[in-house]
Amino acid sequence: MYASLFEDPAVVAKRPFFPTLLTSLKNAQPRPKVVQYGATTKAIQEEAYAAITGTKDTDTALKDMQAKLTEVSSK
Repeated sequence: MYASLFEDPAVVAKRPFFPTLLTSLKNAQPRPKVVQYGATTKAIQEEAYAAITGTKDTDTALKDMQAKLTEVSSK
């Protein structure tokens, strides 16, 4: 990686977010492997959408999401 580029004053003057981006890149970790990727994504999307739209309160949506994810991960 070209860390010096992200800290170069001339570059940072034009791209002030580069130092923060460098910190993020240095601390990045791969996502955990998900065997049931489609089912996991669906559970997250459905419950997040329910909370955002007010169909469910946040606590209920999070509890339901956790239950769905636990079920998916046990398969």
